[in-house]
Amino acid sequence: MLTRTAAIAGEAVEFAKVCDVRPGRLQELAGSFGVLAGRNNAERGSFADTIILAPPPPEAVKVRREVSGCFDGPKAVISLAAGLPVGRLEQEVGPGQAIRIMPNTPGQVGEAMNLVAYGETVGAETRVQIEKLLRALGSWLEVNDEQMDYWCALCAVGPTYIFPVIDALASVAAAKGLPPAQALQAAAQVVAGASRMVQQSGKTIPQLKEMI
Repeated sequence: MLTRTAAIAGEAVEFAKVCDVRPGRLQELAGSFGVLAGRNNAERGSFADTIILAPPPPEAVKVRREVSGCFDGPKAVISLAAGLPVGRLEQEVGPGQAIRIMPNTPGQVGEAMNLVAYGETVGAETRVQIEKLLRALGSWLEVNDEQMDYWCALCAVGPTYIFPVIDALASVAAAKGLPPAQALQAAAQVVAGASRMVQQSGKTIPQLKEMI
């Protein structure tokens, strides 16, 4: 996604363009969000003051090459590409501001634990805008880019370990005759409530277990 004024935390979109190789996806984005959609990355990138790079891994290098000529001046370049260190991104964007973000799926309901690492040239105003964006998706942490892969394993991959726990709790309850839909909602709330206790109680995990 390429923006001249970003849609962040409810602020108005002045102008935005998106690119995708799938015509159907472009139509969906244009229809749902009122953005200009096209397939020419270089053309779209030339006008933007913020460029968000979110291609699938096999296309990541190709897309960065296509828009590399657009990395000029104070432009902010936000990469969602896994495995691309912010130092390498800084080399590619030249005078641009390099930002690496690792979102995760709970952001779809505003409950993600998002991660961000900033390049050395990222200014205060850009940081404010990035943090508004991350707050719209849930919580966020600024992390050391050298540790980003470990943070990714914890936060981006972590939900894949939690979902089976919810499913297991609900499935056992349903096997004992409880209504499956209600059992699933109850199991999900059990996990959500336990998480809130960890975040808000100030107690250690062993102490919380003793309370039960």
